[in-house]
Amino acid sequence: MLDVYLAGCAAGAAQLVIACPVDVIKCTLQAQIPHQGATTASGRYYSGPGDCLRAVWRQKKLAGLYRGLTSMSLRDVPSYGLYLVCYEAISSALHRKGWTDSHGVISDVIGGGLAGTISWFCVMPIDVIKSRVQSDTAGRYRGFVHCASVAVRQEGVSVLYRGTLVTCLRGFPVNAVTFLIYTKTLKYLNRSDEAKSI
Repeated sequence: MLDVYLAGCAAGAAQLVIACPVDVIKCTLQAQIPHQGATTASGRYYSGPGDCLRAVWRQKKLAGLYRGLTSMSLRDVPSYGLYLVCYEAISSALHRKGWTDSHGVISDVIGGGLAGTISWFCVMPIDVIKSRVQSDTAGRYRGFVHCASVAVRQEGVSVLYRGTLVTCLRGFPVNAVTFLIYTKTLKYLNRSDEAKSI
């Protein structure tokens, strides 16, 4: 399980190269927070992702696209490890107890769904602060800790779990399908490799 956790952490770190800029654009678009030079046509600051990307680039260049990288690392690196460990532990336990079907679909669906829900619940406070840091174009926060302290002081501890229910409800079916397709595709590819070697 330690190997699984470390592999998950490594995957979580590697995907940040692409995921962080995408998340910055997503958070900024969702919040519709203005950047220098952005317009307010149709009551919105950005017409879409391309417009938002250009505005972020004009203001802060590459640093703007990687705003909140530390916060995102705090969320993604350990959560990917936890995610994979939960899946392996739950799926293996269901197989050992015989609480699955002959193809392992039930164990994949339950293991994947619960892994997604558990990992999202555990990192939700970090995700809330990460989103605030990434959408902070005005430089209000000095970093992750400062943002967390301001949010808790102004809105209470409950702010750290805002959106948890809907995120966990979304997490179960999304991750159930993810692991089901992953395991079935892996089994298919392994069978294909075995057939070619014969």
